Amino acid sequence: MELWDVPIIVAGNEGGVAYTIGDSRAAIDFLLMRWPCALNHSYQTAIYVCGRSIADRNENAAAQEAFIAALSDADIAFDFMPASSQVGQAKA
Repeated sequence: MELWDVPIIVAGNEGGVAYTIGDSRAAIDFLLMRWPCALNHSYQTAIYVCGRSIADRNENAAAQEAFIAALSDADIAFDFMPASSQVGQAKA
């Protein structure tokens, strides 16, 4: 499993908890277990594309784009992890 180039920090709705999503497996876990909104088209697309990314590493960037689109459509706050926080992260 290949890590995304820039992890995403997602604001949680549970007392200020934030989630760091750094690969397609973490994205699917968030989508399936922690998704706080309606299951709209962009959510379904993110599930599909992230699942394909797990099987085919060539779709890694598309998975991150689909996940970001689902977050944006659901008005879920997110940001990108600053480069200084990524120092020492190894790619799988």
